[in-house]
Amino acid sequence: MNIKQLIDSIRGMTPTALDDVAARSVELYPEWKSGIEITQKMIDEGWNRYVCDEKLHRTMTPHMTQDNWRPGQATASLRTAIDVTYAGTLEDPIPFALNMEIFKDKYYTWEGKIYLCTRDSGIALQNPPGQLIGHYFTEA
Repeated sequence: MNIKQLIDSIRGMTPTALDDVAARSVELYPEWKSGIEITQKMIDEGWNRYVCDEKLHRTMTPHMTQDNWRPGQATASLRTAIDVTYAGTLEDPIPFALNMEIFKDKYYTWEGKIYLCTRDSGIALQNPPGQLIGHYFTEA
């Protein structure tokens, strides 16, 4: 097996990779671009992860990607960010990102501050922790 065949073989296994493994191997995933048709079959089979701005995202809804639908807060209903696993402790807080689901009793960091999550969100959040004090977070 030559190096190209090896790389193709590894890329063929990417749909089955756990999120933590996938987030540490973003170079194996295709770059997000306009004009990609995301089908329900692709989502069901795990071919729904793309890299945008060096961050891995999972597409959750069938759609055709468009220039003005780049991954971010405005397109949260279409995708969610995938991050490396952190312990979520005070010593190893989880870096918060917009469009992230949060979990009770885990610590998150945002713009240099640490926050404790007081309840599961159940959905991807559109606001940073500082705007959700008393709802989902307390400052640690």
